[in-house]
Amino acid sequence: TGIACRVANRSEQATKGNNMPEKNVSSSHAPEEAGTYPVLPLRDIVVFPHMIVPLFVGREKSIKALEEVMGSDKQIMLATQINAGDDDPEPSGI
Repeated sequence: TGIACRVANRSEQATKGNNMPEKNVSSSHAPEEAGTYPVLPLRDIVVFPHMIVPLFVGREKSIKALEEVMGSDKQIMLATQINAGDDDPEPSGI
């Protein structure tokens, strides 16, 4: 199993404020639909919105996460891992 992240929609952000669980991600560009999205940990790169960069994916979990989203809604969260040498980062290492 891979890592997933729950994204809150704007109405949830307004009603819950700062009381949301730690794993929720919110921003002014949050999707209208709340949901759970697979996370793709990145090594040695930080990707910002609207950047176009090549992603070299080799870990089996990462490949499966990309295959899953390409067959469905095509939404995935990119997050930089803290230690680039960690082959299997825990959620706390991302």
